[in-house]
Amino acid sequence: MYKKYSIATVISMVCLCFVYGQNNDDKMLAHFNAADYSACIDVCDSILTVDKANAKANFFKGASLIRTKNYNTAEAYMLKAKENNFQPAVFVNSNLLRMYAGQQKSELVLRQLNEMVSNGFNSMAVLKTEEFDYLNDNKEFENLRSKVDASANPCKYGAEYKKLDFWLGEWDVYVKGKKTADSYITKSEGGCTLHEDYRTLGGYFGRSMNYYDAADQLYTQIWIDKNNGKIEFKETSAKEGYLMMMSDQGDGNLIRMSYEKDNETGNVTQIMESSSDEGKTWNLNFNGVYKLKKTN
Repeated sequence: MYKKYSIATVISMVCLCFVYGQNNDDKMLAHFNAADYSACIDVCDSILTVDKANAKANFFKGASLIRTKNYNTAEAYMLKAKENNFQPAVFVNSNLLRMYAGQQKSELVLRQLNEMVSNGFNSMAVLKTEEFDYLNDNKEFENLRSKVDASANPCKYGAEYKKLDFWLGEWDVYVKGKKTADSYITKSEGGCTLHEDYRTLGGYFGRSMNYYDAADQLYTQIWIDKNNGKIEFKETSAKEGYLMMMSDQGDGNLIRMSYEKDNETGNVTQIMESSSDEGKTWNLNFNGVYKLKKTN
């Protein structure tokens, strides 16, 4: 005969179970993030004693065992987490990958990694863990790792992101043979943006951000100066060592700007022109030669 409970009692019991589960979830995550893997395993075991199929407990126990190099013991738990659809699935697959590498099961590592690369895997941090050190001379692994790096850092590899890279460096800027400004061209980590910090000897300064805009597939520059003046340029022509860009100011007013590298001297010439008749005629506004600063 079943014991009867009031609705309030049932709700209270459900809430307690929910809180208990939430607390254990929080404990697993907290211990794991603190690298207290022994404590994390203890919490997982307390859950798995009553719920062997619990996806989170299986995952965190397996992941903790991998971190403590107990690769063979970890396998059953990580596969159980995968069987019970732990999410995000990439976390399970990444840990399985580390586990196979720790076991030095090269065939499984390469098969698993190839599948993950096909699905857009882009975590270089996983592949930099010590489990993969033994594969450093494996050509297939190196090829797959390069694909992961390209997925994680597309701007480092695509030619479209490098159209102005010939301008990188520290420069003295000359107009009509006389130095007028200093310019520092740098690239952001990952290579997605190129920046110029420009300052004239008279105190005017500004900064440009240059990048490939995937939306219109054009190289783009946004310039902002000390007076909050802003101009946006879009690529009109590009080839190796050369880039021309244009800004439409409205009412038939255009500004075009070109950069061209001299391969013999290494200098870069920047020319700016303006038109008030939709490009029928052009007036020269700036002709500057960027010369690399001499290093001591």
